[in-house]
Amino acid sequence: MIDISAVILLLILHTLMDFFFQTDSMAIKKSTSNKWLLVHVSVYSIPFFFYGLAFWAVTFVTHLITDYVSCRISSYFWAKDDRHNFFCVIGVDQLVHVICLLLTYYYFY
Repeated sequence: MIDISAVILLLILHTLMDFFFQTDSMAIKKSTSNKWLLVHVSVYSIPFFFYGLAFWAVTFVTHLITDYVSCRISSYFWAKDDRHNFFCVIGVDQLVHVICLLLTYYYFY
């Protein structure tokens, strides 16, 4: 059985690290720079290390892959001034992150 308080903590950590601790430079440059994407994912992943090395590694890799794909697609729509599809991509990005976190938690715990 999944501990709901643990799931809520995962969602809080995800929100804090993916939005509040992401600088403007990270948010803008990660779409075209793998260096900035790695900086963002590294900062994002810090608190997940406390769940264990394996949990951290899976979270790091899945977040990196998800953001690599979603950043490239969303930047295309942003450049076309297509805000609707831009935000659809962001929404799917967030859904994938949450699913990955929940599946990783379920697998390890």
